[in-house]
Amino acid sequence: MGSNTDNPMNPNGAARIAFGQYKAWQVGIHGYSDPHEALIQVGAVRVHRDWNRDMMRTGDAMDEGYFGINQHWGYNHPKNDIHTAGAGCFVGRLCEEHIDFMYRVKSDPRYIADPNFVFPTTIIPGNKL
Repeated sequence: MGSNTDNPMNPNGAARIAFGQYKAWQVGIHGYSDPHEALIQVGAVRVHRDWNRDMMRTGDAMDEGYFGINQHWGYNHPKNDIHTAGAGCFVGRLCEEHIDFMYRVKSDPRYIADPNFVFPTTIIPGNKL
């Protein structure tokens, strides 16, 4: 089975979220076969469509909208191979670490005050960390 880049859900290419900050996620449930708590996309985001399947954003067409880009666990896939764990999603490889992430998210005073709080996320290039 190939990656989501090789077999994109969208004919224009796999989604690679554009760098920037988005206020677009709420606590909810991700998945059907293995449902679990996650941050679910509720606001529009911009993505690059990797039509040439080079796994790079450069030169790719932009798209904006609601794509189901959630922040969920990676089903304990091996290191360096999230395989098909997320089609454009933010994936934490280990389920246990994602459970800890969600605990921290739900400890946020803004969420405690309002369970419908919409969380921001900042996307930066890995080489800028």
